Amino acid sequence: MRGFPKAWSTGIDTAVNWGNGKVYIFKGYEYVRYDMAGDRVDGDFPRPIASDWHGLMPLIGWTAGPAATMPQHAMAVGQEADGRALFLCAAVVGQATYPGKTWSERKLCNYSDGQREVKTDVYAIATTTLSIAWVAKNSALLDKLIPVGVSPAGRRYYLCRARFGNGIHPGRIEAPSSGCTISYGGRSHTLNDDFEVASAPTTPNPPYIPLIVRMLSALPNSEQFKDVCASEVVYTIRDEAAAARYPHDLPEIKKLIQTISRNGCAMLYKGPAEVPKYARKVEVVLEDNVQNHAPAFVLRHDSDCTLTINPGVFPKSAGNPVDILGLLYHEVTHTVQHSKASGRFVGAFNEGVADLIALRMLEARVSKVGGDWKGGYQPMAYFVDWLDHRYKDFLYKYNMSRSIGPKWSVEVVRELTGKPVDELWQEYQDSLAVTLARPESLLR
Repeated sequence: MRGFPKAWSTGIDTAVNWGNGKVYIFKGYEYVRYDMAGDRVDGDFPRPIASDWHGLMPLIGWTAGPAATMPQHAMAVGQEADGRALFLCAAVVGQATYPGKTWSERKLCNYSDGQREVKTDVYAIATTTLSIAWVAKNSALLDKLIPVGVSPAGRRYYLCRARFGNGIHPGRIEAPSSGCTISYGGRSHTLNDDFEVASAPTTPNPPYIPLIVRMLSALPNSEQFKDVCASEVVYTIRDEAAAARYPHDLPEIKKLIQTISRNGCAMLYKGPAEVPKYARKVEVVLEDNVQNHAPAFVLRHDSDCTLTINPGVFPKSAGNPVDILGLLYHEVTHTVQHSKASGRFVGAFNEGVADLIALRMLEARVSKVGGDWKGGYQPMAYFVDWLDHRYKDFLYKYNMSRSIGPKWSVEVVRELTGKPVDELWQEYQDSLAVTLARPESLLR
């Protein structure tokens, strides 16, 4: 491709076919326009995204916390009575994202869930390089309010702050006419007067919370599975794996496996009674297995599971925590899936569903034409995701069908959809080949 920036050879953020012979390719703070017929990047590119795509650039950046030191440009949005700065943070709770406050010397984010003050050690820290103005609520312009969260019902939260307890505490509002809700002293407080609203210099985008925060947070209804999904976790390090370094910025591994297991159960089951009994106990073994050099693998037994992890997954130098979490979501899914089924194509569905659980937590929705569902993994994962959106409860019903044991066959797909799997695969492939005409909504 002529004219493509050399610095972009390591990867891009996204690309969109505009449907007129042009493809817009984005990376970092710049973009290029690629002419397909001429196989070249148009002149005068790359250009800054902010100058040509108003509203596309985020006002606030979010980095995963807690951090050893407060990140550069962390948003100071208030102060304690003793003068300590309070920084903006946010926590994901089910479908909601609550803004809150954190301190440079503490490793917690305090927020209000509307009933009380809640403290969490899984959160994001807000950063910005732009100027934020604080104005009275009756002076705030709606399009300049700064989104910092989402309510359980899907309503947007905006940033506010109020004087309380001899300090200034950040909080949230849903509209300039509503009160400012803050957390203080273990309680939730909604103040209707004498508070300020944050105003942006330009129309900002909705909040983006790092993937790592989403992947470490409990899904709705996952708590109901606490007694049947990884209620007991044993962690063993073999001698040859002693040099491996479990990432310090991830939760303690037993807690992490429990969160992942219960999230997987929440996506696969409707109640604890449906979960196979071997999902209750998981032994995590860190060892260099001479018979299996895969990054990780799972063995299921009658009453427990063994998850073996290759030490190379946790390198001496810092690894990518999102990659590690994606791998663990895939493997831990194998500890909660129904596994009595056997026969042709069971493995393809098994690996595809495990990838699907990981991809949903990664919020990955990029699939491509080609591949083969019989090979499992990502092609199968996106295929099952497509089926699950098209046929109500497909993923749930498919997983439960595996409990019948050796009688299971791929004909289950026909029973659940009314169509053979190969016909559905072709329909799925045809749907991917459709060109989107106007992708602004995807870009924004």
